[in-house]
Parts: sequence; C-alpha cells; structure tokens
Amino acid sequence: MSPVTEAVESEQSSPSSMITSPAEEYICLKVKDVLGMTTLDLKRLVYPVDATFKNLFDDTAEAFGMNVEDFDLTYQEKMDLYELSAMPSHERLTAANLLPSRQKEYAITLSTRSRRNKKKYLQSISCNLERSLDLPANTNDDMLLDDETSEGTGGRFVGLKNKTMTCYLNSAIQGLWFTPQFRNLIYSFNPQNGSGNRKSICRPLQQIFLLLQFSARDAIETDELTRTFGWTDRDTWQQHDIQELCSLLMEMLTAEFKSTPQDGLINSLYFGFLADYVKCLECHNIRHKPEEFLILPLPIRKPNRKQLDEPTLEEALRIFTIPELLDGNNQYRCEKCDKPVDAHKGYLFKKLPCIFSVQLKRFDSDWETNRRYKLNDKIVFPVALDMNKFMDTSDLSGPQDASCMNLELLKPSPNSDVMRTSHSRPGVMLTDENQTRKRLADSCRVVDLGSNKDDVIKTLQQMKNENGPNVYELFGVFVHRGGLAGGHYYAYIRDFETYRWYRCDDAMVRKARVEDVTATFGDPEDTEQMSAYMLMYRRYDEDSVLPFLRSELPPHILETLDVIVENDRKSKEDDVIEKKTIKMIVKYKQYNSWEISSEELVLPKFESIGDISHFIFKKFYPDFPLPPSDHTRVCRYDLDLGIIENSFDDSTQNLSYCLKNPPPKAKNEALILEVKNETDVFPRYCAEDLVFITLLTDSALAKVDKWEEFHAETGHTIGDLRRNICSKWKIAEASFHMAVQWNDTILPLSDDAIILSSLVSSKINRLYVEAISNSDVPKWLEFVTCFVNITEYNIQVQHLPSSYPGGNDFFNLNGIDIRLEVALSGPDESIRMLTKNTANGESNVKILSLGSDTLNCSPELKEDIIEADKDKALAIDSRIVETTIITVHTSLSAMEEDLIPIVINVDCRATLSTLSRALQEIFSVPETSYCFFSLRDNEETEIQDYSRRIQNVLCQGDNLRVRFCRRLQPYEGRVSVFLLKIDDVTDPGNGNYLGDAILHPNMSLQEAKRAVLEQCSDFLPENIAFDSWRLRRKLASNRVSKIFRDDILVSEWLTRISDAEIYLQILEDKAPILDRDTFSVMARIWSPSEWTLNPPFEFTVFHDHSHEVPALLFEKLLELTDIPADSIEIARVELPYPFALNPVAIQELDWFAPGSSTKPMYLYNDELVIFARSKSCIPRQWTLEEETMYRKEYEREQYGTPPKRETGIRINLNLSKSPSSR
Repeated sequence: MSPVTEAVESEQSSPSSMITSPAEEYICLKVKDVLGMTTLDLKRLVYPVDATFKNLFDDTAEAFGMNVEDFDLTYQEKMDLYELSAMPSHERLTAANLLPSRQKEYAITLSTRSRRNKKKYLQSISCNLERSLDLPANTNDDMLLDDETSEGTGGRFVGLKNKTMTCYLNSAIQGLWFTPQFRNLIYSFNPQNGSGNRKSICRPLQQIFLLLQFSARDAIETDELTRTFGWTDRDTWQQHDIQELCSLLMEMLTAEFKSTPQDGLINSLYFGFLADYVKCLECHNIRHKPEEFLILPLPIRKPNRKQLDEPTLEEALRIFTIPELLDGNNQYRCEKCDKPVDAHKGYLFKKLPCIFSVQLKRFDSDWETNRRYKLNDKIVFPVALDMNKFMDTSDLSGPQDASCMNLELLKPSPNSDVMRTSHSRPGVMLTDENQTRKRLADSCRVVDLGSNKDDVIKTLQQMKNENGPNVYELFGVFVHRGGLAGGHYYAYIRDFETYRWYRCDDAMVRKARVEDVTATFGDPEDTEQMSAYMLMYRRYDEDSVLPFLRSELPPHILETLDVIVENDRKSKEDDVIEKKTIKMIVKYKQYNSWEISSEELVLPKFESIGDISHFIFKKFYPDFPLPPSDHTRVCRYDLDLGIIENSFDDSTQNLSYCLKNPPPKAKNEALILEVKNETDVFPRYCAEDLVFITLLTDSALAKVDKWEEFHAETGHTIGDLRRNICSKWKIAEASFHMAVQWNDTILPLSDDAIILSSLVSSKINRLYVEAISNSDVPKWLEFVTCFVNITEYNIQVQHLPSSYPGGNDFFNLNGIDIRLEVALSGPDESIRMLTKNTANGESNVKILSLGSDTLNCSPELKEDIIEADKDKALAIDSRIVETTIITVHTSLSAMEEDLIPIVINVDCRATLSTLSRALQEIFSVPETSYCFFSLRDNEETEIQDYSRRIQNVLCQGDNLRVRFCRRLQPYEGRVSVFLLKIDDVTDPGNGNYLGDAILHPNMSLQEAKRAVLEQCSDFLPENIAFDSWRLRRKLASNRVSKIFRDDILVSEWLTRISDAEIYLQILEDKAPILDRDTFSVMARIWSPSEWTLNPPFEFTVFHDHSHEVPALLFEKLLELTDIPADSIEIARVELPYPFALNPVAIQELDWFAPGSSTKPMYLYNDELVIFARSKSCIPRQWTLEEETMYRKEYEREQYGTPPKRETGIRINLNLSKSPSSR
C-alpha cells in the first residue's frame, strides 16, 4: 500500500493539501528526525484508515534512506508513549490511537535503534509475557521493540529521571559525563582504595556513567547516588543551585581521592587561581595574593549596576579584570613608599584549569529596597574563547605546567585501534580527527555557535598559535528558566566528536538547533526568564582527551560492567513489558451469586478484547471449562458511579484502542467481565444510556433476592425496559410490576408507552420489580417504600460510668459482634429486637415487645428464630404484621478509648424516641439516663426534641453520639465547667475541665451555683464553703469574663446556654456581692529589678461614671500595694489567664502614671487586666544571652514565625549517620 506522501521544507504546510478525498478518511502523520541522522528533517505521510505499521515503517525507510532495522518510530499522546516497533506489523495504525481527523496531524519521532540480531531477545520477552498472561502466542512479532546490547548504540543519548526537583542534579551529571577527562577520571578510580568510614561517592557515579554509556533504556534513575548523599524524599523536594552542587561534589571527590593515584586531578581539571593584586601608582610595587576558584562567579553588570555597553562574555570578563582606583579617603598605604598612595586594585588570572566554568551572576540583591531579583540581561558567549589577554603575564609558564599534572592517567591507550563514536557508544563511524586537522586552512577568526567542526578547530588552532595556550572551546550551557521563587534547570551540551548540540532535559535528550542555544543568551522581555546560568569551556589541545571505550576501561570497572548491563537489561525488559501491559481493576460476579467482586490484574495492551476476556475468565473461574469466545466479553466500568459505562462490541480490537475509542467519561475506570448463556444476547451499552439499578424483591419474606444493572437508550419506553428485564430474568410479563425511586418517593410504572427519558431526569435510577398479583401491589409498594427509607448512620456509645445503676454485659464485651434488628409497625412504632452473641459460638436470641401492642413477625421468621435456639426463644404471637427491619452491627474489638462504635441501618422515618427505647433494652439503663448528640465536622450538638424523625435531625454524613448524662428538659442547656483560681498559677489543676452542668434560663445565681456544684461534685476540692464559689464566663483562648451577679438570671448572664463555657472560681474569702455598677479587675505587679510578675490578684471597683477609670484604678492599687504614689505606673494588657507575658513585651507596654493617660479605659464584663510597677525601681541588666533569647521570643509573638530560610545542599557521607540503602 502506497501512502500519499510529500516532503516539505517547512513544518507550516497543511496536510489538507495532500489529499483529494474527505479528510476523515485519512490519517495524517508528520515524521521528524530529531537526532539529525539524515539530511531530511521532516516528512509528511498520509494514509488511509486500513494502513498497517508495516506500511509506515517501509515508507519511512524509503523516505529517509535507511534500513527498517536501523530506526524506530515513537508517538506520544499526553502521558502515553507508543513505541510503534512494539506493535505487530499487521496491526492497523488505529491500534496506536492514530485516528483519521480533519484537523489533527500526529507527530511521529524518528530515532536510531539497532534492531539486527535482537529479534530473539524480544521474542523471548513477548513469549514470557504471553506465557505469564496465558495468552495465545504472537506470530506477528517482526515489528517488536528491540533491546539494546551492552555496547550501546551511537547517536542516542540516555536521560536521567527527575526525582521531583532534582533537575539541577541531572543537568550537572550530564555535563560531567560529557566531559571526557572527568568521565575517565571517575572510571580510573577504584573505590576500594578510598577513605575508611565514609561512603564512596565515586561508586554510584561510576554506575550512572556506565549506564549513560551502555544502557539500553531511554532514561535511568539516580536513586543510588541520592541515597549515598544521605538524602530522603524530603531532600529531593528541595530546589538548589547547580553551581552549589558542583562545588560540593568536587569537594567530596577531592576528599575521596586523597592518597590515591587520582589525588590532585580534580584541582588540575577544574580549579584555577586568581591574582588579587594592589599596584602602587608611584613606585609600581605590586602586592598580590592567590585566590582559588572552581567556578568563576562573573558579574554581568557594571559595578554601578548598569548594563554592559557590549552584552558579551568577553566584555564581562574585561569589566571583571579592570582595576579599581584607590584614591582620596580610600588610598592604599604602600609598604615601600611608607605612605598612603593612589593605587590600582583588581584581579588577573594566574592559572586557568583544563575545564573553565563560569557562573553568570544573574541573581542580585538591592540593599536599598531589601529585594532580590533575577537579571535576564542578554550575554552573548562565543564557542572559541581567548583567555590569554586576561592572564597575569608576569608569571605565566610555571603555574600552567602544573595544570597538566597526572592528566596522562585520563588518556585512553595510544595503541587502541577502535574507531570512536560521538560518546564512545560504538555504532556511528567518524572520520579520523588527525586527518581533519591536517586539512586546516586560513579562515576567518570569527566563529559562532552554528559553525561546523572544521571551522571551530581551525579558529581554535589559529588563536592558540597567535595568542597563547589559553584558548577554550564551549561545550556546556546550563540554563535556568524561572525566577527567584522556583525554576527549572536543563543543559545544552556539545558533543566533542560530532560538534552537534543536544538538549539534556531530565529524561529527554534530543538534538538541539543552534537557534535553541542562542535563545539562552537572555532577554529582559522574556516572561519565562530563560537564560544561560553557567558555562563550561575546555582548553583546546591538539591531543584532546577522548572517552574510554569498553576495551580501554580499567579492570575494576569491567568486573562490575557485566552485572550493571545485566541489571539494565532486566530493567529494560520490565520497561518493555510495562509498556505492553496495563494494570486495571477488573470486576466480576461471584459464582452462584449476584455479588460483585474485584481484583487488580495486569493485562496486555495490544491483545484483542476477545482474548483478554478469556484470560480474565480463566483467572476468576479456574474450575470451569472455558466458554466459547462469543459467550464472554469485557466492558468499561465507572468506579466512581458504580455502573457500566460502555461495552466493547468489536472483540478483534486491542485493549489499548478500546480504552481510547470512545474516550472514557469516567475519571476512575475499570473493566467488568460479563458471561452469557447460549440463548442470551449481549446488550449494547453506551455512555449516553439511562442506567437502572434493578432490584428483584420478595415482599413476602421482606428481602431482596438479587439485583442487576440494566441499560436503556434515551428513546426506549417502559415497555422496552420491562421486556428486557423479563427476558433476562425469565419472568412472565403478565404478573410483572415495576416501580422507580424518585428521591424518597416510589412511582409505579404501569404505562408501557411512556418514554423513559421523559419520566426520569437522572442518569442512574433505582428500579424495584416483583412478579405478584395486582391485588398485592399496594402491599408491595408499602414494603418498597420502607426499604427505600432505610439509611445507614454511625453511632458512638460512651462507656457506662461506674456511678450509673444498671447496665449489662454490653459494656464488658471485648471482641464480640452484636447484631440488633429493630422493626417498626403502625403509628405506635412497636419494636422487636434480636441480639446475638457469637463470641463463644453460642446463640442468644431474644424477642422483646414494646409499645401498646405486641409486634409480630412472619411465620417463616418465627420458625427460623425458634429453630436457632428453642430453649431460649420467647413466645411469639402468630399474627402476621408487615415490618421494616433495621440492622445494627458493631465490632467491639475496634472500639476507641472512650466510645463504642456502631453502624446502624435504620428507617429514617422513625423518631429518636423509638431508637432511644430500643437502646434502653440493649443497655439495661433507663432511657432518661442517656442523651443523643449529633456529630457534624467533629462538633457535637445535643438533641433535645426526641419526637422528631431521624431524617429531620441527621443529615447525610452526620453521626450520632450517645452519652450517659441527664436528658435535657425544654429550654434547658448544657454548659462546660472549668476550675479557676486567680491567685494560684502553680496549681496543676487550675483551668481543668470539670464536666458539664445543666442550667435553665430562669435560674438565679444561687440556683445556678448549687446546680453546678452538685453536678461537678466528684471533681471539686472538699471543705469549700458555698459562698466561696463564684461563676463567671469563659471566652475563647481562656479569657476570663463576666461574673454572674446576684440580681440577674442565667438568661441575662449567658446569651446562649447550649455550648457555653463557664469558670467555677474559688475565692479565699466569701464572694463579694456585686451589683450592676461594681466591676472586677485583675492585676499583676511587675518587678523590673527581679524580672518577675507577682501572682495575680483581683479587686472590685465601683464605677457610676462619675470618675475616670484610671483614677479609680490608681486609688485602689495604692490601697492594696506598697508602691509609692509618685512612682506608680500601670499598663493595660489583653491576655488570657494566667496573664503572663515576655519581659521584653512587658517593657514595651504603654505604661502611664496618674493623670498622664491619653487612651480611654473602660470597665465592662469584668475583663480588664492591668500590670502595675514602680518606675523608681532600677531595672535589672540583661546578659547578652538573655536579651537575645527574650528578644527572639518577643519577635515571634509580635510578628509570628519568620519564613524558613532556604537550606543549602546537604551531603552526608558518614556511614553511621546516612540512611541505609534499601
């Protein structure tokens, strides 16, 4: 089959111009060579619907001039990646969700994969998969995805998977791996020669580098390296700076290489020296000191913060080395001249490393505004960088010779005759580099990022010959995209062999265009703030170090290489199987039951639906013979709605195609297996159907026999649905009755001509059916109505307090299941309860009768109960009364510390009084001794009206809590009582919760106090006179408030009794009588000399508004304290009990003396708290530690906890502290 094809120069050409028929009949593909393996970058192919993958691969090979075995095609749709070589060659393109479309054009990626001599490998994987899933063997495996050999393949690079926020780590590792000298250095080190009790950081680096060089996968993990760092998952969520990581990594490696042949190589490769000099302008004496650097931090703006005149890297280096003039008040004192003189101060490069790294300082701070910001200024950087003009020429030769120390260890064997690839992965043959360099000719010195290899080498050689040895070639551009709050790192790296640019972005490594690299120069108008942050240059040398080939690897590396490659092969095999399979929840009906079970299975994506249904059947029904292929099928199931969404009607389509066509509406989808008999026909389901959850009832036995899901198209009538159900369940239509649930109402369906969509508005409906006579229909509808109203609630029962009389073994059981059935009948709501104790295998059945009439049950139920335990069953009236069953179930082994949890299914039309009487028989406690609380969002609300129906009290999601306390009468309310001793802050019981007390709005002070004391007597201290107690309100955060006065009622003191909190206060003497003009004030004395607050005390003030409040307070304080009148000061505070405050905060209060207050002060609700002091008291002097501690505490109280500072990178190589590998 030949497609309609067209080669294009631009990606903007429309595929619609290539077809002459309607676009819906064609599949438009755009095949792109992202690695630049061929001269053709892009090819558009247009196929009919019946095209196969063999057609696609054959046409792609012809268009790009390649063999089918030498490339692979991939297609990514959102999160799904399709490796098309894994698809059977005879399969249609639609199997990979490549569907005909008028608008859509699918982007297909062309990549290199050597597939020769590997068919047996993947055939074994496919066979293992098919064998594990028990599927028929795949005979069309000529297009299977191939594995990679341990030698790797040239032209394809391996990515690094991001562990949440480790893009900076991945970029740094890729840059180091692309550096031949560093890669060879890591390979040459034997970790067994490393330091003693520290974990080797070089070992996991070796494993990562070997996988980057020989892995068959597209991306590998860095888990072993991060575990060696001592990182947890929390550390991988921290964003860090790539420059900081590189510095710390080199420091760790330098320490590990100590006293080994590799000692000093890190310094030789990466560390340079700056000469920080000062030159006298009179005697020209120079004084300098060397400063070592690993990564040069280079400002990209002038010292006055203005942008560079020329936005280039050379200009930034020139500004960096321009000396600063020291004159005027900033003169330099010359030792030789022995006087202050004008001088130049600056930097020159003393020694440059083999790998020259530059950090462009894009993050800066404005100290005037105290603001940090990112500079996205444009900085143009060259491929060839001449650093000779920035060197200290006074001493050039000596330090430069030292830079080559021991670098011979990093060079490959000179006797190696193996041809090299772009990154030492055999596969792509290159021209001899020496012959290329012999063809050098004079050319332009200017070289840009897009220059080819010959032009770059030509320019570098000429610059070295003319200016000196410090000529560098660019190979790494590390990009930061984002701002201060966060961002993303990735790298553009140039391969030294092919001189092509590649973008290394975590797991993705692909060929990059020159325009992509130049876009990282920076642009202040760029909203993404994407710009180069760090650059890596390598010193040009005719004998440049090349990476080790496999034959050149050291013996200790070769020993581990086979193991690493084998583990990688297994990981690749798992990846292949994972790409060909999918984990899904599969639901099925249990044998001889209408209950549905589920299990998670691993299913092959590209096997047909028919084969998958057979596999699932054998999995769930191993003891049954396999039915014919047309007797089983799988459908899509919506786990959120609990219904079948649609059926897969074409059993020849594969699972991957079916799951996407049509696209699922369910966010949480699964599969469900259906099995039919010989005479049945599978119905067709679609997402637009009306769904009826149909229950077959048996009203005589008050039960549901079975249920099933039936679908009806929007145009179907009641008669169509009736015939469908009768045919499925083999029921005669003459006696068949149906009723649909509408909210809480049951509507009978009798007119078969009515269209269902006009009757019901929701997609999912509940339908009740039964084959009964017409005379029994009212009785059946009554039963269904009762069944519908049964609702599930959670009840939490408090353990019976020891002071309560009565009670039974219910509260002493442990690990015993209890089952309670309550039946309602008639307006009197009589109750029948059945309790069963199954702890020791015995059965204890008891029928209880409550109400005016004895409640009865059906004869069948009567026989079942008596047969269960004839000796212990009570007499049962034989009259038959229709009942509604309510079930309660609890497992006491799961009970909480103070509560017994119960799940109850109850008729929501029942009253709380009915439920209360039922529980009375269970607890053997009078029902007036316990109360019901509704629990919503962990907030309790007491229920007072027990005549209300449960459905009117409890909303959906509410729970019910049972507490043993006196039941409230009309208008009463329950308050929480807390103990309060104003003057005793050391008592551990102070402020404790005493319990609840019941108050009535019309109670007086004496009545309320007596009620509180009686109800909380078990927790109160003894021998306290009645008149020494006081009641006062408690506000939020333990604020002490309004006192209960003699001449008011509870309703005036507490605006709302229910849920109120009060203090029961103990006084030393008899509580004073307070009227409406007498207020309580709480005070503490501050002693500056001792830094102490005296215990709180309380006094009363009469205020009839004839005097100012401060004057009244000073008069009372002078009477109660020994502070002199000429030195007393007070300050108002708003604090909860016990009115404590930080010493710094106390000093910062608004203190004022008599007659000097400018702020008004009020007495209301007895809430005023003041501090008093003597200003003549000499304050104590703080130590530095005390002042720092209290000042920090004060700032936290005033301004809250400061934001957490960004933490630096943490690497812990100590064996005793770093987490163990798992």
